[in-house]
Amino acid sequence: MISLEQITGEIAILEEEKPTHVVMQKLAALYIVRDHLVMGTQPATPVMVSNEVIPTLEMDSPFLHAIYGKKASDVLPVVNELVETVQLLNPSLYEGFMRKIP
Repeated sequence: MISLEQITGEIAILEEEKPTHVVMQKLAALYIVRDHLVMGTQPATPVMVSNEVIPTLEMDSPFLHAIYGKKASDVLPVVNELVETVQLLNPSLYEGFMRKIP
């Protein structure tokens, strides 16, 4: 069985290489395996999701129009899937996004 330390070491090596398609594919696979190993060692954290309808916001964007009037509990799983993809493909963008959450 491959250990978490081995996976973390491989990730560190690949992150130093020139970002080619092959390197990015390897990193994506390693990030997924690492995250599953880490998640398997942590107890599940309950997430509170409101069933309130998302209100009108002052900003105007296609995304906000798409979620207007929807329940947060219906929208958040879709947003979470997108955020997980961003985490794999662009970790620095993901970290910046997470820092903006109040």
